[in-house]
Amino acid sequence: NSATYGGGMYNTNSSPTLTNVTFSTNSETDYGGGMYNYRSSPSLSNVTLSGNSAIYDGGGMYNTNSSPTLTNVTFSSNSVTYGVGGGMYNTNSSPSLTNVTFSGNYGTLGGGMYNTNSSPTLTNVTFSGNTTVLNGGGMYNTNSSPTLTNAILWGNTGSQITGSATVTYSDIQGGYAGVGNINTAPLLGSLLDNGGFTQTLALGEGSPAIDVGNPESCPGFDQRYYARPADGNGDGITGCDMGAYEYGASIDGFLLSVEVSGSGTVLIDPQETGYFYGDVVNLTAIADENWIFTGWSGDASGTDNPLSVTMDAIKNITANFLFDELVLNVMVNPDGTGSVMIDPVKTTYHY
Repeated sequence: NSATYGGGMYNTNSSPTLTNVTFSTNSETDYGGGMYNYRSSPSLSNVTLSGNSAIYDGGGMYNTNSSPTLTNVTFSSNSVTYGVGGGMYNTNSSPSLTNVTFSGNYGTLGGGMYNTNSSPTLTNVTFSGNTTVLNGGGMYNTNSSPTLTNAILWGNTGSQITGSATVTYSDIQGGYAGVGNINTAPLLGSLLDNGGFTQTLALGEGSPAIDVGNPESCPGFDQRYYARPADGNGDGITGCDMGAYEYGASIDGFLLSVEVSGSGTVLIDPQETGYFYGDVVNLTAIADENWIFTGWSGDASGTDNPLSVTMDAIKNITANFLFDELVLNVMVNPDGTGSVMIDPVKTTYHY
């Protein structure tokens, strides 16, 4: 497909939702080869933008005054002829990217991503193999404040990051100031079908990016919808990996732990050793004699019983039971103006 703006899709003042979609070899004569967003907030999940091209900016995606949300997305081999932002171009925009891969994209500046007056948030994103003839092979920033957590920028041509950024718990070739950052080759594989809906760059065995991400900013799954975190280095402790790919994770690795506080039991249906992303599990709390069920806590809340749980992360849930002893307090108002006879008189009562 081809157009002057947005070869594959043009959005203005819109909020489309795209799931399991591919934008391939679309082109435009100005901006946004794959997608152009103006004052829009599209939501993309399991989307591939590959081989799209623009004459000027945003070979894969062009965002202006927009806040797109991208989850499990791959930008590969998108390009611009004269402009910047081979994979993504952002101006006055605040995109949110989680589990996203940029590979093989090209721009004169910002082979993977170009930001101007923008504040993108990137979590567990991988940039590798992107190129530029000038600077910012991975990312180029001007008057922008991107935030990168658990990211990998390695093997991009023309510097990894140009301009200021807040980077933590990330593997940046050449090093970058920030808490938890490292500068060691992540042992990335080629862009392949490693499971899931989109192609990814797998971490190799022994990669220094395994289990060293920020656990407080770890998504519940990786780009393939495999459960995070996993014990990738075999030390008996699960930890979040850097980048979009979680080493050692399994497709049925969404574990459900159900505990009991008080006296009672919980029926789990179906009961499996591990669940797939999106599986629905029903929990039924059954109180022992003289106890009552008071609600769920942990990764669930409320008093619904049975409770339906959708497995979109590793979950720990507690069923709370209270011993059935209730206290009755009786007062007279105004004080001393009368009395109340209580029958029977007990220290505590049952429900």
